[in-house]
Amino acid sequence: MHISSYKRDCQDKALQVGTKLGATAIMRTITLDDLLSRIEERKRLLGLADTAATTEALRNKGGSRSGEKRELLRRAELRARQAGRKPITSY
Repeated sequence: MHISSYKRDCQDKALQVGTKLGATAIMRTITLDDLLSRIEERKRLLGLADTAATTEALRNKGGSRSGEKRELLRRAELRARQAGRKPITSY
């Protein structure tokens, strides 16, 4: 499910977010919109942009990837193609 459709479906639902402080856990409720706003703000502060170039630069190139993981990615790509979807690039 794409994040925008998930966001629409869960617009008024709340997420439980926990923060551990020593042995005490503090829980507070935030909305999905609040969470997404905080993520966008952190990305802005870190200078991260949602462009194809930045996504590609941050992508794991898989240099030490196991054979099992490479096979899993190959099968995922095959399933995406069979479903008529564009596979996600994995190295």
